[in-house]
Amino acid sequence: MIILITGASHTGKTLLAQKLLEKYEYPYLSMDHVKMGLIRSGNTTLTPFDDEQMTDYLWPVIREIIKTAIENDQNLIVEGCYVPADWEKDFSREYREKIRFHCLVMTENYIRRHFDEIKNHASVIEKRGENTDFDMETAIHENKMFFAAFCNSPDCLIMIEKDYKAETEFLFFKSREERKMLFVCYPKCTTCQKAQKWLDDRGVQYDFRNIKEENPTEAELREWHARSGLPLKRFFNTSGLQYKALNLKDRMPDMSEDEQFALLASDGMLVKRPLLITNEFVLVGFREKEYEEKLL
Repeated sequence: MIILITGASHTGKTLLAQKLLEKYEYPYLSMDHVKMGLIRSGNTTLTPFDDEQMTDYLWPVIREIIKTAIENDQNLIVEGCYVPADWEKDFSREYREKIRFHCLVMTENYIRRHFDEIKNHASVIEKRGENTDFDMETAIHENKMFFAAFCNSPDCLIMIEKDYKAETEFLFFKSREERKMLFVCYPKCTTCQKAQKWLDDRGVQYDFRNIKEENPTEAELREWHARSGLPLKRFFNTSGLQYKALNLKDRMPDMSEDEQFALLASDGMLVKRPLLITNEFVLVGFREKEYEEKLL
Protein backbone atom coordinates (compact mmCIF):
# COMPACT_ATOMS: atom_id res chain seq x y z
CA MET A 1 0.00 0.00 0.00
CA ILE A 2 1.12 3.55 -0.80
CA ILE A 3 -0.15 6.37 1.41
CA LEU A 4 0.32 9.64 -0.46
CA ILE A 5 -0.17 12.81 1.60
CA THR A 6 -0.08 16.34 0.26
CA GLY A 7 -1.15 19.78 1.40
CA ALA A 8 0.17 23.26 2.01
CA SER A 9 3.14 24.02 4.21
CA HIS A 10 2.55 23.65 7.97
CA THR A 11 -0.51 21.39 7.61
CA GLY A 12 1.15 18.54 9.54
CA LYS A 13 2.09 16.21 6.66
CA THR A 14 5.43 15.20 8.16
CA LEU A 15 4.00 14.65 11.63
CA LEU A 16 1.26 12.41 10.24
CA ALA A 17 3.80 10.45 8.20
CA GLN A 18 5.94 9.95 11.29
CA LYS A 19 2.97 8.73 13.33
CA LEU A 20 1.91 6.36 10.56
CA LEU A 21 5.45 4.99 10.45
CA GLU A 22 5.35 4.37 14.20
CA LYS A 23 1.93 2.68 14.03
CA TYR A 24 2.38 0.48 10.96
CA GLU A 25 6.16 0.43 10.54
CA TYR A 26 5.74 1.64 6.95
CA PRO A 27 8.80 3.61 5.81
CA TYR A 28 8.10 7.14 4.65
CA LEU A 29 9.63 9.28 1.96
CA SER A 30 9.78 13.05 2.31
CA MET A 31 9.57 14.93 -0.98
CA ASP A 32 11.49 17.75 0.68
CA HIS A 33 14.40 15.37 1.32
CA VAL A 34 14.46 14.33 -2.33
CA LYS A 35 14.24 17.99 -3.36
CA MET A 36 17.15 19.04 -1.17
CA GLY A 37 19.22 16.06 -2.29
CA LEU A 38 18.80 17.07 -5.92
CA ILE A 39 19.52 20.74 -5.17
CA ARG A 40 22.54 20.17 -2.94
CA SER A 41 24.05 17.60 -5.30
CA GLY A 42 23.95 20.14 -8.12
CA ASN A 43 21.56 18.08 -10.24
CA THR A 44 19.24 21.06 -10.67
CA THR A 45 19.56 24.82 -10.78
CA LEU A 46 16.19 25.20 -9.07
CA THR A 47 16.10 26.57 -5.53
CA PRO A 48 13.88 25.68 -2.53
CA PHE A 49 11.75 28.71 -3.42
CA ASP A 50 10.89 27.59 -6.97
CA ASP A 51 7.78 25.68 -5.90
CA GLU A 52 5.86 25.73 -9.18
CA GLN A 53 8.82 24.56 -11.28
CA MET A 54 9.80 22.08 -8.56
CA THR A 55 6.53 20.16 -8.91
CA ASP A 56 7.16 19.62 -12.63
CA TYR A 57 10.76 18.61 -11.92
CA LEU A 58 10.22 16.47 -8.84
CA TRP A 59 6.91 14.69 -9.47
CA PRO A 60 8.19 12.39 -12.27
CA VAL A 61 10.85 11.12 -9.86
CA ILE A 62 8.34 10.56 -7.03
CA ARG A 63 5.87 8.97 -9.46
CA GLU A 64 8.36 6.33 -10.55
CA ILE A 65 9.41 5.62 -6.95
CA ILE A 66 5.75 4.95 -6.14
CA LYS A 67 5.38 2.64 -9.14
CA THR A 68 8.52 0.74 -8.17
CA ALA A 69 7.28 0.25 -4.60
CA ILE A 70 3.92 -1.05 -5.87
CA GLU A 71 5.59 -3.42 -8.33
CA ASN A 72 7.81 -4.72 -5.51
CA ASP A 73 4.74 -5.17 -3.26
CA GLN A 74 6.19 -2.75 -0.71
CA ASN A 75 4.42 -0.38 1.66
CA LEU A 76 5.44 3.26 1.57
CA ILE A 77 4.26 6.61 2.94
CA VAL A 78 5.05 9.56 0.66
CA GLU A 79 4.46 13.11 1.90
CA GLY A 80 5.05 16.52 0.41
CA CYS A 81 3.45 19.44 -1.37
CA TYR A 82 4.75 18.60 -4.87
CA VAL A 83 1.79 16.56 -6.11
CA PRO A 84 0.01 17.83 -9.25
CA ALA A 85 -3.77 18.09 -9.26
CA ASP A 86 -3.97 15.56 -12.12
CA TRP A 87 -1.64 13.03 -10.47
CA GLU A 88 -4.03 10.13 -11.11
CA LYS A 89 -3.48 10.28 -14.89
CA ASP A 90 0.06 9.03 -14.32
CA PHE A 91 -1.14 5.70 -12.93
CA SER A 92 -3.18 2.90 -14.42
CA ARG A 93 -6.14 1.52 -12.47
CA GLU A 94 -4.01 -1.33 -11.12
CA TYR A 95 -1.57 1.17 -9.61
CA ARG A 96 -4.29 3.51 -8.30
CA GLU A 97 -5.93 0.66 -6.39
CA LYS A 98 -2.77 0.46 -4.29
CA ILE A 99 -2.62 4.19 -3.50
CA ARG A 100 -4.46 6.01 -0.71
CA PHE A 101 -4.28 9.72 -1.50
CA HIS A 102 -5.11 12.49 0.97
CA CYS A 103 -4.84 16.26 0.74
CA LEU A 104 -4.80 18.20 4.02
CA VAL A 105 -6.54 21.57 3.88
CA MET A 106 -7.00 23.94 6.79
CA THR A 107 -9.98 26.25 6.55
CA GLU A 108 -9.55 30.00 6.90
CA ASN A 109 -11.43 30.01 10.20
CA TYR A 110 -9.21 27.24 11.58
CA ILE A 111 -6.03 29.08 10.58
CA ARG A 112 -7.21 32.35 12.11
CA ARG A 113 -8.11 30.64 15.39
CA HIS A 114 -5.03 28.41 15.62
CA PHE A 115 -2.25 30.25 13.79
CA ASP A 116 0.14 30.47 16.77
CA GLU A 117 -0.36 26.75 17.39
CA ILE A 118 0.28 25.98 13.70
CA LYS A 119 3.56 27.91 13.78
CA ASN A 120 4.65 26.30 17.05
CA HIS A 121 4.23 22.82 15.51
CA ALA A 122 6.48 23.62 12.56
CA SER A 123 9.53 21.97 14.14
CA VAL A 124 7.87 19.07 15.97
CA ILE A 125 9.47 16.47 13.67
CA GLU A 126 12.13 18.38 11.76
CA LYS A 127 14.07 21.42 12.87
CA ARG A 128 13.18 24.34 10.64
CA GLY A 129 14.79 27.74 10.53
CA GLU A 130 12.73 30.84 11.14
CA ASN A 131 10.51 31.40 8.10
CA THR A 132 9.73 35.10 8.09
CA ASP A 133 7.70 34.75 4.88
CA PHE A 134 5.15 32.45 6.56
CA ASP A 135 2.34 34.50 8.02
CA MET A 136 -1.37 34.02 8.51
CA GLU A 137 -2.41 35.42 5.14
CA THR A 138 0.18 33.26 3.36
CA ALA A 139 -1.17 30.17 5.13
CA ILE A 140 -4.76 31.03 4.16
CA HIS A 141 -3.76 31.65 0.55
CA GLU A 142 -1.78 28.39 0.23
CA ASN A 143 -4.56 26.28 1.73
CA LYS A 144 -7.12 27.84 -0.61
CA MET A 145 -4.85 26.96 -3.54
CA PHE A 146 -4.70 23.31 -2.49
CA PHE A 147 -8.46 23.21 -1.98
CA ALA A 148 -8.99 24.62 -5.48
CA ALA A 149 -6.55 22.09 -6.95
CA PHE A 150 -8.13 19.02 -5.35
CA CYS A 151 -11.77 20.00 -4.71
CA ASN A 152 -12.90 17.82 -7.61
CA SER A 153 -11.84 14.81 -5.51
CA PRO A 154 -13.78 15.54 -2.29
CA ASP A 155 -13.24 12.04 -0.88
CA CYS A 156 -9.49 12.75 -0.86
CA LEU A 157 -9.76 16.10 0.94
CA ILE A 158 -9.22 16.16 4.69
CA MET A 159 -10.75 19.45 5.81
CA ILE A 160 -9.26 20.72 9.07
CA GLU A 161 -12.01 22.94 10.41
CA LYS A 162 -12.41 22.46 14.16
CA ASP A 163 -10.46 19.57 15.68
CA TYR A 164 -7.21 18.55 13.95
CA LYS A 165 -6.87 15.24 15.81
CA ALA A 166 -10.46 14.14 15.25
CA GLU A 167 -10.47 15.16 11.58
CA THR A 168 -7.26 13.29 10.74
CA GLU A 169 -7.77 10.26 12.98
CA PHE A 170 -9.10 8.00 10.23
CA LEU A 171 -5.71 8.11 8.49
CA PHE A 172 -4.47 5.70 11.12
CA PHE A 173 -6.78 2.91 9.99
CA LYS A 174 -5.42 1.13 6.96
CA SER A 175 -8.50 -1.01 6.30
CA ARG A 176 -12.27 -0.98 6.79
CA GLU A 177 -11.87 -3.83 9.25
CA GLU A 178 -9.98 -1.51 11.59
CA ARG A 179 -12.67 1.15 11.62
CA LYS A 180 -14.66 1.62 14.77
CA MET A 181 -18.23 1.78 13.46
CA LEU A 182 -21.11 2.83 15.66
CA PHE A 183 -24.74 2.65 14.51
CA VAL A 184 -26.93 4.97 16.59
CA CYS A 185 -30.65 4.62 16.02
CA TYR A 186 -34.14 4.45 17.48
CA PRO A 187 -35.32 0.84 16.96
CA LYS A 188 -38.95 1.83 16.29
CA CYS A 189 -37.97 4.27 13.54
CA THR A 190 -38.69 2.80 10.08
CA THR A 191 -35.79 4.69 8.48
CA CYS A 192 -33.45 3.25 11.12
CA GLN A 193 -34.82 -0.21 10.42
CA LYS A 194 -34.12 0.18 6.70
CA ALA A 195 -30.57 1.37 7.39
CA GLN A 196 -29.89 -1.50 9.78
CA LYS A 197 -31.22 -4.03 7.27
CA TRP A 198 -28.98 -2.52 4.59
CA LEU A 199 -25.93 -2.94 6.86
CA ASP A 200 -26.89 -6.48 7.91
CA ASP A 201 -27.62 -7.64 4.35
CA ARG A 202 -24.08 -6.61 3.35
CA GLY A 203 -22.33 -8.01 6.37
CA VAL A 204 -21.17 -4.66 7.73
CA GLN A 205 -19.96 -4.96 11.31
CA TYR A 206 -21.01 -2.29 13.80
CA ASP A 207 -21.79 -1.59 17.44
CA PHE A 208 -25.49 -0.90 18.09
CA ARG A 209 -26.74 1.92 20.30
CA ASN A 210 -30.32 2.86 21.13
CA ILE A 211 -30.44 6.66 21.05
CA LYS A 212 -33.46 6.79 23.37
CA GLU A 213 -31.73 4.74 26.07
CA GLU A 214 -28.25 6.23 25.65
CA ASN A 215 -28.38 9.79 24.46
CA PRO A 216 -25.25 11.20 22.75
CA THR A 217 -23.26 13.47 25.05
CA GLU A 218 -22.45 17.04 24.12
CA ALA A 219 -18.77 16.08 23.63
CA GLU A 220 -19.75 13.25 21.28
CA LEU A 221 -22.07 15.49 19.29
CA ARG A 222 -19.37 18.11 18.88
CA GLU A 223 -16.89 15.52 17.64
CA TRP A 224 -19.41 13.89 15.27
CA HIS A 225 -20.49 17.25 13.92
CA ALA A 226 -16.88 18.22 13.19
CA ARG A 227 -16.24 14.92 11.42
CA SER A 228 -19.45 15.07 9.38
CA GLY A 229 -18.76 18.38 7.63
CA LEU A 230 -22.49 19.15 7.86
CA PRO A 231 -24.25 22.23 9.25
CA LEU A 232 -25.37 21.66 12.83
CA LYS A 233 -29.05 21.99 11.92
CA ARG A 234 -28.76 18.69 10.01
CA PHE A 235 -28.36 16.93 13.37
CA PHE A 236 -31.86 17.92 14.48
CA ASN A 237 -34.80 15.57 13.97
CA THR A 238 -37.01 18.24 12.43
CA SER A 239 -39.91 15.83 11.87
CA GLY A 240 -39.97 14.67 15.51
CA LEU A 241 -42.65 15.50 18.06
CA GLN A 242 -40.14 17.05 20.46
CA TYR A 243 -38.80 19.42 17.80
CA LYS A 244 -42.33 20.63 17.05
CA ALA A 245 -43.39 20.79 20.72
CA LEU A 246 -40.42 23.05 21.55
CA ASN A 247 -41.18 25.26 18.53
CA LEU A 248 -37.57 24.92 17.43
CA LYS A 249 -38.28 25.94 13.86
CA ASP A 250 -38.83 29.49 15.10
CA ARG A 251 -36.34 29.41 17.98
CA MET A 252 -33.32 27.94 16.18
CA PRO A 253 -32.22 31.10 14.28
CA ASP A 254 -31.73 32.91 17.61
CA MET A 255 -29.91 30.05 19.37
CA SER A 256 -26.13 29.95 19.66
CA GLU A 257 -24.20 26.84 18.61
CA ASP A 258 -23.48 26.06 22.27
CA GLU A 259 -27.19 26.23 23.08
CA GLN A 260 -28.00 23.91 20.18
CA PHE A 261 -25.43 21.32 21.28
CA ALA A 262 -26.73 21.44 24.86
CA LEU A 263 -30.30 20.95 23.62
CA LEU A 264 -29.38 17.98 21.41
CA ALA A 265 -27.55 16.38 24.34
CA SER A 266 -30.60 16.77 26.57
CA ASP A 267 -32.88 14.41 24.63
CA GLY A 268 -31.94 11.75 22.07
CA MET A 269 -35.29 12.11 20.34
CA LEU A 270 -34.22 15.56 19.16
CA VAL A 271 -31.30 14.05 17.26
CA LYS A 272 -31.61 13.04 13.60
CA ARG A 273 -31.22 9.30 13.15
CA PRO A 274 -29.80 6.97 12.23
CA LEU A 275 -26.22 8.07 12.80
CA LEU A 276 -23.36 6.00 11.41
CA ILE A 277 -20.09 7.00 13.06
CA THR A 278 -16.64 5.83 11.96
CA ASN A 279 -13.12 7.15 12.48
CA GLU A 280 -13.29 8.40 8.89
CA PHE A 281 -16.75 9.92 8.51
CA VAL A 282 -20.19 10.45 10.07
CA LEU A 283 -23.42 9.87 8.15
CA VAL A 284 -26.63 11.48 9.35
CA GLY A 285 -29.91 9.92 8.23
CA PHE A 286 -30.12 7.09 5.70
CA ARG A 287 -29.55 7.56 2.00
CA GLU A 288 -28.71 4.29 0.27
CA LYS A 289 -26.45 5.90 -2.33
CA GLU A 290 -24.43 7.63 0.39
CA TYR A 291 -24.03 4.36 2.31
CA GLU A 292 -22.90 2.62 -0.88
CA GLU A 293 -20.32 5.31 -1.65
CA LYS A 294 -18.82 5.25 1.83
CA LEU A 295 -19.04 1.56 2.74
CA LEU A 296 -18.75 -0.52 -0.42
